[in-house]
Amino acid sequence: MQISVSTTPVMPAQALVAAAASASGAPAQDAATSTSFQTSGSAVIVSLSDAAKAALAAGSTDSPDNVTIPKATQAVDPAQALRDQFNQAIAALNDTSGAASVDDQLAAYKFVNDTLLSGPASQGQADPNLQYAVDLANSAFSQRADQVSAYMQAVGAGAGSGQSPTWFADGAKVYEQKLAAFDDLSAVDQKIYVGVAAVYSHERRQAFAFDWDQGAIISTPEDHRANLQANIDVMRALQLAMNDPRYAAATEYNGVLKDSSTGRLDTQIRLAQAAGDQQTVDLLSLRDYRGTASWTQRAEAYFAKYGPAPSSEDQPVAAPPAFVAQPIQANGAAGAAAQRMVDALQTLNDPRTSTDAKFAALADSRGTGVLYWLSLDSGFFKQVAATQRAYSNAMASAAARAAGGAGDTFDMSAFARYQAGYLDRLSADDQRAVAFDYGYTDVDAFRTYLAEIAEQGMANQAASAKSDSRTAAERALDTLTAINDKMREDREAAAKAADKADQQPRHANAAALTILQSAADARQTWLDLEGNTAKP
Repeated sequence: MQISVSTTPVMPAQALVAAAASASGAPAQDAATSTSFQTSGSAVIVSLSDAAKAALAAGSTDSPDNVTIPKATQAVDPAQALRDQFNQAIAALNDTSGAASVDDQLAAYKFVNDTLLSGPASQGQADPNLQYAVDLANSAFSQRADQVSAYMQAVGAGAGSGQSPTWFADGAKVYEQKLAAFDDLSAVDQKIYVGVAAVYSHERRQAFAFDWDQGAIISTPEDHRANLQANIDVMRALQLAMNDPRYAAATEYNGVLKDSSTGRLDTQIRLAQAAGDQQTVDLLSLRDYRGTASWTQRAEAYFAKYGPAPSSEDQPVAAPPAFVAQPIQANGAAGAAAQRMVDALQTLNDPRTSTDAKFAALADSRGTGVLYWLSLDSGFFKQVAATQRAYSNAMASAAARAAGGAGDTFDMSAFARYQAGYLDRLSADDQRAVAFDYGYTDVDAFRTYLAEIAEQGMANQAASAKSDSRTAAERALDTLTAINDKMREDREAAAKAADKADQQPRHANAAALTILQSAADARQTWLDLEGNTAKP
């Protein structure tokens, strides 16, 4: 059914998803096969495909043809018109008869997400339509999309370590598994998986401006398949580059990597630049974020220029288990999670609620997707994040000062005293904000934790002073890295224990980094002082 309401548009045209299948790569205007949500002059138009209109209008006295309500005859409430659009989109997402095509449903899915993302909550205000996020999560389409996404994410999960000398070869095998799993999906599930991922990527770019998130978004199953194959090829080539004897001596000691595979390549690309080795430089430039169609084109151009991708002599990877769809639930776990986040967001944006209630709501808003991104726009979150950033920056500066000019003079005891003193100078609410960043709702428990970490750090520092093949700078760095890793592991364990695993997008909140995360940067500085390498 198409409804044309002669009134002023209730929201910007770009938020109404004029392209029916922009997420799936279908033509922008194809009224016969896809849904469109658009503005036309002074009318707001919502349309579904002919088959979907017939099915969704079943039992209704309305004709599936256009129904126009003249403005002179009946006044139209813009808020009600928007609710009608939401209701029609949710109806399409719950259609299981096939009348609403995948393109219809992807457009409806995009409409609900985009409209909420650009609604009042994006300005830190209450939005009466947030409840549609729960309807979206409970819809048959979203549940199927969640199942397919969870299946694809589980393939190869947890394989290898960035510290492993064979990390890139192992990574190639993971992508081989993912490609096999994707090819085993039905054409419909492939389109759902890629289409929903494209919607997510598009909206992430609306919420954040990441340096690494650039280039054309993967929008078709063919694009995704080509990207997986390019990842396989590049990972194999990177493994050969990491084993290149021209660079191995400068990037490892005693047969052990000095850094993670990514950090090692940071060193290697500088050496390749100095040596005029353009092929290696071009290859290593492909190690960055590899999830766009633009990156696929760069990888294919690299192999077209320098020769085919290396083959593997390893045995083919084992076939992943087949995807098995689960029954759709009327009120599933995703819907319950969405309801919790909606309630939290309403609390965060309500000026009448207490600080205690807002901190509790902030804990319930952890996650990913539109509702999480909207929580970042709340005034309370911005206030908490500013406090966390200030604390993180102060601790990073203190760590650098405590390290002095040489790594072996790092005074963990002095750093621990500064850390505790800085926390004491903060207001009670700011102390809670810092503790919350580390997964603590009790400030005293957080203080105890900091004391334990400092004690462990001093023990590690003493142990690292024992005679071994590392330089003083490397021993000091290992002390900081051990502390940093311990803090990260404890935070992840706390999140899992609360069944609220932190899935924040990369770099979404600088304060989400641990206070010693800057040790990675300090590594290069200390190695420079030791004369190993020089920064460009």
